[in-house]
Amino acid sequence: VQARRVDATPFIAAIVPALLILCVTVMNEIPDFYGDRIVGKRNITVRIGRERAVWLCFWVSLACFIFIAISAAAGFLPRLSLICLLPLLSFVRIFFIARRNINNPHGFIPAIRGTIIAYSLAVVLLAISYLI
Repeated sequence: VQARRVDATPFIAAIVPALLILCVTVMNEIPDFYGDRIVGKRNITVRIGRERAVWLCFWVSLACFIFIAISAAAGFLPRLSLICLLPLLSFVRIFFIARRNINNPHGFIPAIRGTIIAYSLAVVLLAISYLI
């Protein structure tokens, strides 16, 4: 309001947590697939299926990390925001856990937990990159 213009920086920075929280939400829906389908819920996982939902999380998280790298290189995000790429390997590991346990709701819990931790780490690292 005081600057009398809208800066794009907050919107660009908000893309990172937005994409990663999508992954958290979709991963959390996967174990409930059959129950949601029976009661008529039409969430993303029910609409596209569990296998595609896991792939969606993989591609969205990969797109997020590519976005971070390109935005930092272009100067839209601080250079230090490249530390947000650290959870990338965690997301790859989570993808393999999710694929292996897609039919085992109890075995799928580590994938959900890992997604939440990796999301939290990426967002905290992004915040730190703006503070330093």
